[in-house]
Amino acid sequence: TSNILGVFDQLKKEIPFAATSIIDFLDDPDNREEVRQYLMNILDEYSSETFGKTNYDAVDEVLQRHGIEPLERQARMTKGTAVIEARLKEISKNQLPINLASVAVFLLTCAALLLWCKNHVHIKLATACIFIWLLSGLSMPILLIQAKIDSLEFLLLGEPIAFSEQVLFFQSKSIATIVQVLMLEGKGAPAILAGLGVLIFSIIIPLIKLIATAAWKEEVSWANRFSGKLILFRSAKWAMADVLVVAIFLSYLGFNGIMSDQLRRLEQVSPQVDVLTTNDSTLLPGFMAFFGFAALGLMLSEKLKNLDESSRQADRIQ
Repeated sequence: TSNILGVFDQLKKEIPFAATSIIDFLDDPDNREEVRQYLMNILDEYSSETFGKTNYDAVDEVLQRHGIEPLERQARMTKGTAVIEARLKEISKNQLPINLASVAVFLLTCAALLLWCKNHVHIKLATACIFIWLLSGLSMPILLIQAKIDSLEFLLLGEPIAFSEQVLFFQSKSIATIVQVLMLEGKGAPAILAGLGVLIFSIIIPLIKLIATAAWKEEVSWANRFSGKLILFRSAKWAMADVLVVAIFLSYLGFNGIMSDQLRRLEQVSPQVDVLTTNDSTLLPGFMAFFGFAALGLMLSEKLKNLDESSRQADRIQ
């Protein structure tokens, strides 16, 4: 029927006129403002009728752990953010004396190993001190990788839209946690083998070596056997603590460069969007503790070797 009456042919003839009328209508500033206001009202209506289903269980657990009493959702989260930020500033303020004390303990331990370590009792005391460094290095976070958007601003239908403090990526784990994730949650044999390698060569072998060092005495015979020499003096070739320290440091440099480059690209996405990004990647106290263990462990191994050789020579002279 439409083809017989020529409805579509008539519509085709009217399209240029209709398009011109629409453009003329939109070119009028008053009409443009009315259209913008109409769209804003529609958006407000849709947003008021839309309810997002967000799971706040993890957030509530953090707020409860910090003692934030139940309030209205937004008020509770605002108060919790303020409390947590205040505690973080306090921790950062108190961290400097702890870092200085750790450096002092490290230097005193180095001096004790070089100057005052003369017998097996001193070796046992040094081993106990180095064992504490190892436990701290394994349990404390070693590397913080964080990228966030400090400010994101743009215009939508003439209205300014702004977002702040948007975390894009955050990761902070200890060596023990990394081993657990690789071995228990890793996908595929490569991840499991990597976790097993870190466990054996950076944790188990150093622990065995420390235990054997603590059991050493001048007169023990097992230290002169093949197995004793292997554990006391040759296991350092298989213990990869020093290698792991270098790997962590290189990973920090690599992640820091990649994050900075990607965030700079994000800032250049569009001239109509203002983006301010931050890369907060940094080495944490766990790395410093593990570095201290690796350095002190090498010094202890060399000192033990010298003491054992001196003891053997004294026995041969007698």
